[in-house]
Amino acid sequence: MEKKKRLITILALTIILPLIVIYGVGYLAAHKALHVPHQPLLKTPAEYNGLKYENISFQSTDGIPLKGWWIPGDSSAVIFIIHGYGATRAGWLGKNIKGEEEYIDWLASAPVLNKAGFNLVYFDLRACGESGGDMITLGKYETNDLMGAINWVLDNKKQNNGRKFSGIGLIGMSMGGNVSLRGAIEIKKLPIEKAAVISIGAYRFDTMIDKSIRFWTSLPGFFIPIIKQMSGFILGFNPSEEIDPSRYASKISPIPVMFIQAEKDEIGDVKDAQAIYQSAVQPKELIIIPDAPRFKAYRYPAENPKKIVSFFSKYLL
Repeated sequence: MEKKKRLITILALTIILPLIVIYGVGYLAAHKALHVPHQPLLKTPAEYNGLKYENISFQSTDGIPLKGWWIPGDSSAVIFIIHGYGATRAGWLGKNIKGEEEYIDWLASAPVLNKAGFNLVYFDLRACGESGGDMITLGKYETNDLMGAINWVLDNKKQNNGRKFSGIGLIGMSMGGNVSLRGAIEIKKLPIEKAAVISIGAYRFDTMIDKSIRFWTSLPGFFIPIIKQMSGFILGFNPSEEIDPSRYASKISPIPVMFIQAEKDEIGDVKDAQAIYQSAVQPKELIIIPDAPRFKAYRYPAENPKKIVSFFSKYLL
C-alpha cells in the first residue's frame, strides 16, 4: 500500500509541478506585458515650429487621472491623437524587430494638422506616460480615457468665436487604433455634428499574442494559449472577444473610417485588417502599405500629411 501511495505521489508531482511552473511563467509573462514601466516624455509640441500648447489634466470616465496637451487651432474641429501600447503622448522609444533602438514620433504630424486649422489633443492613456493607473487593458478601458479627453474639451474649450466645436477626429496607432474604433461608437452618443476616424495598425488580440510571442520572445509556442488565458484572468475579461475590432466595426457607421495597415506587420496582419474593413460600413477606406513593417504605418501621417489633412478636411470642416 505504501509503495502504491508513493507511486501515486510521484506521478502526481511529475504532472502537477510542471503545470504549476508552466502556468506560473505564463502568468508572469502576461502580468509583465500588462504592467509596463511608464516611459518619459522625450519631446514637447514647442519643439515643432514653436507650436503653442497647454498642459492639461483630466480624468477618464472611470476616474483615472490623465495628462495631456491642448494645441489650439483655427477651425471648428478637434483631432485626438491616441498613442500605442506602452508609449506616451509624444512618442515611443524601444527596439524594433531587428533589435535596433527606434523612436516613433507621434508629434511629427502636429505642425501640418495644426496649420490646416485643426485643434489637437495629445494625451497619455492610463498606465502610460504621465497618466495614472498601473495596468494596460489593450484598448478596452482606454476608451474611457479617450472619452474623458473628449468630455474635457467639450466642457472647457470653445472656438475663437465662442461656439462649441462641431467636429471630432480620431487618429489611433496600434492599441490606439483599436481605441479609436471603440471611441467612434461612443462619439455617436455625443451632440457632435461631424466625426471621422483614422485607425492605424488596429489588431486582433489573438493575432497580436501569436506574433508577439514568436517575434519578441524566446518562449516556445505552447505558452501562447496559456498566456492568452492568464491575460484574460488578469484583465477580468476575454481579450479574444473584446480586443477584436472586426466584432464591432460595423457599429461605427455612418462615421467615415480610414484603415492603415503595413503589409509586413510584425504584430498585426493584413487579413485581419481586411476583415475589420469588411465589417465596417461605407464611407470607409483601406490603405495597405506595401512591403512595410509595422513602424512604417505609424509614420504614415507624418510622411503623407496631404492624405491625412484631406481626409479630415473633407469630413470635419
